[in-house]
Amino acid sequence: MDPGWADVTEQTSFKGLIPPPKTATGLYEWINKAYIQFNNMLRGKLNATIVSFTLDVNESQTLLQDSRIGGSTVVLFSPKTASAAAEIANGTLIVGEPVNGGVNIGHDNSAVDDRTFDIVIIG
Repeated sequence: MDPGWADVTEQTSFKGLIPPPKTATGLYEWINKAYIQFNNMLRGKLNATIVSFTLDVNESQTLLQDSRIGGSTVVLFSPKTASAAAEIANGTLIVGEPVNGGVNIGHDNSAVDDRTFDIVIIG
């Protein structure tokens, strides 16, 4: 892991679907698990959220690392604090071009330590 990246992947509750069995044994159980996960996705359970991402203090950028981020990813922010809402209102929160595994978040260089957001990753 690059030491400058904020690793938040382990904060998700995603339980991926294991590969299908190579024989008929266990196929029904695998299909049932796929059925449950598919229906959860239709209900909006997309495994697209990160809990409590905080911008770095006294820096003008924070690097966000997550294995779900790729070149076509969109990152959306929901402020959890007044300081985070002010960052958005000021127009200083800028998402850089995502690459596989991460994205650079540009922001105001500030000593404020509670600019905390919930984040949604799509794509």
